[in-house]
Amino acid sequence: MLLEHSPVITLGHRETGANIILPEEELQKRGIEVERADRGGLATYHGPGQLVGYLVFRLADLAGTIHELTYKLEGILIRLAASMDVHAARRKGLPGVWVKGDKLASIGMRVRKGIVGHGFSFNLHPNMKNFEYIISCGIQGAGAVSIESVSGSTPRVEEAAHRVIHLFQESFGILLERDNKRRALDEI
Repeated sequence: MLLEHSPVITLGHRETGANIILPEEELQKRGIEVERADRGGLATYHGPGQLVGYLVFRLADLAGTIHELTYKLEGILIRLAASMDVHAARRKGLPGVWVKGDKLASIGMRVRKGIVGHGFSFNLHPNMKNFEYIISCGIQGAGAVSIESVSGSTPRVEEAAHRVIHLFQESFGILLERDNKRRALDEI
């Protein structure tokens, strides 16, 4: 499923609240909800202008381990950034996609009974001020960037969704069913 969220900070199952800078009441006054999620990782912001992908499939069907899946997903998002003239890369020991020292895309998944859940968020042109209210993924000193803040362009979320579907199919050697592809795009 590919979609945009209304402004929300999600907290992974290990998050204690230490990575939220503003009190929850203050965040709500600013129109940002706070929700617990059953994914890995810590605090993450999601909102308009960000492509969020929820993966739901058997891990054994597409990758041997969650680490292999993360590596492949990072590759897809790096190629997505390149298609928008932004050079992004991996950072050793830190899941996600990075532009210099700042995070462009976050990855947070869980595997339960062999089924992968949750996925990624990719910053196209979200309100970057909202990232200042958390220590994203618990990484001190790492900021967040967007395609817009790096390149000045403002790609549409629907356009990025089409590209991700194509890159996902190419990377995993599968063809998504047309109905599933259409349903995913209708979510945007």
